[in-house]
Amino acid sequence: MRDDLSQRLFGDNAVLVTAHIADHRDSLYPSELAIISGAIEKRALEFSTGRYCAHQALRALVVDNFPVLRGKLREPVWPENIVGSISHCRDIAGAAIASTSQVRSIGLDIENRKQINPDIARHVCTEKENNWLQTLVTSQRNDAILQIFSIKEAVFKCIYQASGAQLRFTQCQITHDMQNNIVKAIIQNTELPIQQNELTVYSYFTETHIFSSAIWHYLPAVG
Repeated sequence: MRDDLSQRLFGDNAVLVTAHIADHRDSLYPSELAIISGAIEKRALEFSTGRYCAHQALRALVVDNFPVLRGKLREPVWPENIVGSISHCRDIAGAAIASTSQVRSIGLDIENRKQINPDIARHVCTEKENNWLQTLVTSQRNDAILQIFSIKEAVFKCIYQASGAQLRFTQCQITHDMQNNIVKAIIQNTELPIQQNELTVYSYFTETHIFSSAIWHYLPAVG
C-alpha cells in the first residue's frame, strides 16, 4: 500500500490510495450515497472515487465498515483516532489517512499539470513568493505557481483538520531551496502559532499531475 508516491509524499506517516475517476457508487454506504443523491454525474463520479480510495486506505489500517461522511465545510469525517484528507482533479482522486498516534493531521492535494493564468499569483502568492517567481524563467514559473497553490491547499486542509482554523493564501509562506530541493511552509498567523519543525510539506510532479502533502507533526517531548 505504501507505494513510491505514498513514500514520496508521506513516508511512513500515512497510507495513500489513488484511483482514476470512475463510477464507484456501488462501493458506497447508503449514508454516503445520500450525500450525492442530487449531484450531477461528474460530481457523483468524483465523490464516489474519493470515498472508494478512503475505504481502501482505512482497510489498510484495519478500519472497516465506516462511512466517510461530511463535516460543516464539506470536509470528510474520519473515525476516532484517524486523520485524513481526500483530493481529486479532473481524472484522479486520492485519499490519505494516518493514525493520530503518529501525526496531528495531514493534508493532500492533487492538481492536473496544466497551463494556468499567471495572474492567479496575485491572489495566491505573498509578496515574497511573487518576488521569487520573478527570478524564474517563464517555463519554470507556471509550475512554480501551481506548486505554491497545491502545497497551500494541502496545508489548509491539514491545519483546518487539527485546529478548525481557515487560513487565507497570504497566511502561508512557501519557501524554496532549489539547490537542495527542499520546500517549506511557514504559517503567518499570530493566532495559530506553529513552529516550523511541526509542519512538513512535499510535492511531486509527474508529466501530467502534481501531488502535494502536508503533515503536522507533534513536537518532540522535552526532557
